[in-house]
Amino acid sequence: MIRKLKMNLRLRTRSDKDQVIFAPGKPEKPTANIFTMVIVPRPALPHAVVLIAVKPLRDAKTRLAPALSAEQRAQLTLAMLTDVLEAARGAAWTRAIAVVTEDPQVQALAQAYGAVALDEPEGAGGLNAALRSADGWARERFPAALRIALHGDLPALRPMELQQALRAARGRSRAYVADHDGSGTTALIADAATELAPAFGPGSSARHAASGAFAIADQLPGLRQDVDAPQDLRKAGELGLGLATKALLAGSELV
Repeated sequence: MIRKLKMNLRLRTRSDKDQVIFAPGKPEKPTANIFTMVIVPRPALPHAVVLIAVKPLRDAKTRLAPALSAEQRAQLTLAMLTDVLEAARGAAWTRAIAVVTEDPQVQALAQAYGAVALDEPEGAGGLNAALRSADGWARERFPAALRIALHGDLPALRPMELQQALRAARGRSRAYVADHDGSGTTALIADAATELAPAFGPGSSARHAASGAFAIADQLPGLRQDVDAPQDLRKAGELGLGLATKALLAGSELV
């Protein structure tokens, strides 16, 4: 004999992920079963805007000059930026990506990967001024978003590392990721209510800490491994290069 089942639908909100829960209810008759279906809606994911400032290719990676020609350094800069853009696009919270630069080749690459290419403000005065300008753009267009400023020379970066850093920064007004030797900074994150206030450059880890930014301690090897010297490329190669950088350096003695 097939018993009739009466189903009551009840909506309840919780903060965790969507799930459907079937729970026994109070039976109307001893021979009947009542099930309550509880639908828990998925909360909206936080979202982030990724900001990357890139020097003109003619000035890129000058500390690699003993090992690479100017043309090779330009190609490496574009390859590493490609891998960073790929990683940023793959992170679940990424809402938009903006690349601020005056270099037309860099702008074209950014647009090819769906990023917004922002002109560097006239007389911007370096990386931090360019990032402040990009931060103002992001806050105006995405007022509820986190913003994360990233170096463009992180060829071993993985989407999950970027996502992990954003999660670690939640609940903090500002947070940063120190580079592989602990002195510099490879990523700086600000919440929707706070200006980014970048202070990149030599010794920037200490400056960001002194400004009140939270130091993210998670193991994020690809996010920490920027490239300034030939040995940095070898270390990035040991972590696993992104496809563009790997293809460019195939057969090279640098990795």
